[in-house]
Amino acid sequence: MNKESYQKLIDEDLEWLNQQPRTLERMHIADIVKESIDFHYPKPVDNLPISGVVVPKGTSTDGARL
Repeated sequence: MNKESYQKLIDEDLEWLNQQPRTLERMHIADIVKESIDFHYPKPVDNLPISGVVVPKGTSTDGARL
């Protein structure tokens, strides 16, 4: 499945989900579903370090939180 097809399915799921009662659980599910797009279809990384290791924002190279 390509990203556009997946995005369409997610949009339909979110449309249904937003019709449900507003709860903390619903908001959590919506956040996870939205994030699944980037998880399954990550954005290309242009500036990889020479080692090929990507350091997430908010962490140092040894993994400690900044």
